[in-house]
Amino acid sequence: MKTNKLLKVLSAATIISTLAVIDYSATTQNNKVLLAADTQNPEVEVASELRHAYENRLSMGNAALVKTTVQKVNNGYKYKVIWQNITFGGQNDGIGRFWVNGSEVTLNDINYPGALNPKETEFTLPTLENKIPVEVFVTAMDKIMPGSGKQSAFLQIKTDGLEEKLTPKTVETPAKTSVTESPVKPETPKDTQPSNKPAEPADPGTTKPTETVKPVETPKPTEPAKPVKPVETPKPKEPTKPVVTTPTPKPTPSATATFYKGVKATLLHAYQPGRKSMGDVALEHSNVTVFKEGSTYHYIVRFHDLSIHNFTDGISKFWVNGIEYPVNPTGGANNQKEVHFTSNKKLSTVPVSVFVQAMESIMTGGGKQNATLSFDWSNVTEQQGQPIAGGQPGSSAAGNGAGGLTPKGGRLNNGRLSNTGLETSSSIFAGALTLMSAFMVSRRKQK
Repeated sequence: MKTNKLLKVLSAATIISTLAVIDYSATTQNNKVLLAADTQNPEVEVASELRHAYENRLSMGNAALVKTTVQKVNNGYKYKVIWQNITFGGQNDGIGRFWVNGSEVTLNDINYPGALNPKETEFTLPTLENKIPVEVFVTAMDKIMPGSGKQSAFLQIKTDGLEEKLTPKTVETPAKTSVTESPVKPETPKDTQPSNKPAEPADPGTTKPTETVKPVETPKPTEPAKPVKPVETPKPKEPTKPVVTTPTPKPTPSATATFYKGVKATLLHAYQPGRKSMGDVALEHSNVTVFKEGSTYHYIVRFHDLSIHNFTDGISKFWVNGIEYPVNPTGGANNQKEVHFTSNKKLSTVPVSVFVQAMESIMTGGGKQNATLSFDWSNVTEQQGQPIAGGQPGSSAAGNGAGGLTPKGGRLNNGRLSNTGLETSSSIFAGALTLMSAFMVSRRKQK
C-alpha cells in the first residue's frame, strides 16, 4: 500500500513539473515576439509631395523630392526625406538647409542610386501627420536676390492605411494543454408522435373561364377627298433699296494727358507683406511711366533680363488682376521689355503675375508666379504731354511682342514707331530720302 501511494505522489510531481516547464517556455517565447515587434517596426515608404505654402499647387522644390519613409518608434513617428539637386539652364542646385515647424533639421550627404547629389534629413514627430509645415533654402534663388533663398512649403504625406502598415499585428502561439474529453453519450431518439392535424388537401386546379371575344368593329366610311386649291403664282417682289448707313465718326482722343513724374514701382511677395518678390531685381523701379487721359490711368512698367553665371532669363508674360497684357521688347539694354496696362483708379498696389520660362523648365506649372506691384507717389510732379497709345489687354505674341517688328527691332504700336516721333514706315522712308539728299549736297560742296 505504501509503495503504491509513493508512486502516485512521484507521478503527480513529475506531471506538475512538466506543465510548469511548458508554461514557462510558452511565456518566454511570447515575450520575445512582443519585444521584437516593439523594437523592429518596419520603415514604410509613403507617397509624398512638396506643396506650395499659399496656393493649391506643387512647390517648385517638389522636383528635388526623391523619397519619404515613416517608421513608428517609442516616442512617436520618425520621418526620413531624401532630396536631390535640380538641373536648369546648364546649372544644378539643390536644398542647402531644411526646417520643420520652424526648427532647423540637419541635412546629411548619402549614397542613393540615380539621384544627383542626394541628401537625407531625419526628424521625429509625436503624431502621424499628413501635412507638415517646412521651409527650404535654395542657394540659386538667394543669388538672384539676397533673402529670397528661404521658401515656405508643406510636406504632404498620404497616410491612408499607414498606421496598420507601421504596426503589424503580432501572432501569439498559445501553449497546448491536454484536455481529457469525456465520452459522448449517444442520444436516444424520441418517439415520433403522429400529428393530430389532418393533412391539408391540395389546392384544386382552377380553370380560367374562356374570355369573351370582342365583336369586330365596323370600319367608318372613308371621307371624300377635299378639292385641291389651285397654286397661286407669287407676285414678283419689289427690289429692296440698299440701306445707307452713315459711318459713326471715331472719337478723337484727348490731345493732352497729365503725366505723373517720379512714380516708383516695387514688386512685392504676394503673401508676405513687406517682403520683396524674387522678380523685383528685374524691375526697373524708377523707369516707370504713369499718365491720366480722361478718367483712365495708364501704367507702363519696364523689366530687364537677369544673368546668373552663364544663365540669362526674364519675364515673358504678365497679368494684372488675372487679365493678361502683352510684354513688348523696347530694344533697350539687357533685353528690356515693357508692359502697358490701364485702370480707372490711382493705384497704390495691384495683384500681378509674371511668367518666367526658367522656372517652368524646373517644374511644369512653376513658371507663373504671383506678386504684388506697388507704386510710390510720394515725390510726384505733374506735367502735361501727349498720351501714349496702347494699354489694351492681350497675349504676348512670338518674341514676346504684340505687334510687327521693324528691321532694327523697333515695334509698331497702333501705327506709331515706339521710341521715335515718326508715325508710319512711309514717314521713315521719306525721312531717309531727305537725309540722303542732304548728305549728297554736303559732299558736292566739299568737292
